[in-house]
Amino acid sequence: MVQLLLSEGIDIFQASVEDNFGDIYYYDTDTNNFKQINEEIIDSVEMGETQAELLLAYDKSNVDDALDYFEKQDLGKILPVPGRYDINQWDNMQQFALYKDSADLNEAIHGKGAFRLFRLMIAQKGWEDEWYDFEERLYGKEVIRWAKEHQIDYVDDIGLFDDE
Repeated sequence: MVQLLLSEGIDIFQASVEDNFGDIYYYDTDTNNFKQINEEIIDSVEMGETQAELLLAYDKSNVDDALDYFEKQDLGKILPVPGRYDINQWDNMQQFALYKDSADLNEAIHGKGAFRLFRLMIAQKGWEDEWYDFEERLYGKEVIRWAKEHQIDYVDDIGLFDDE
């Protein structure tokens, strides 16, 4: 039986949340793999461009992936991966500030430049490694929740939750 690796799920979820290029991340239930596709190609297909027109503008493998995406989407074999509108990075920062019981860190994220100030403060306090571990656990919990919701078996291949 194929199982979703927690480490791969974390990497994909984080990439989906932090994506600035308009890529779509999804899980293909036929291949039991995460995949990524450029939203621009998806838009072109939706606007009715033919395969020949697509091949003039995009790499063949990208066009094939886009057409495969639509075929599988129609068959219900595509599971979207949560993105920036589903996982709130600011909430994650606030949870860390509460975890550290740091009033000044909590105050810093409640204003203009919250993300920049958060990064600066955790660096000044020497909490960067602890933040990345904390964030990885949050993403891990989200991957597990998502996998359970979609009845996908997973394995904690990195021992992230061995202590629980």
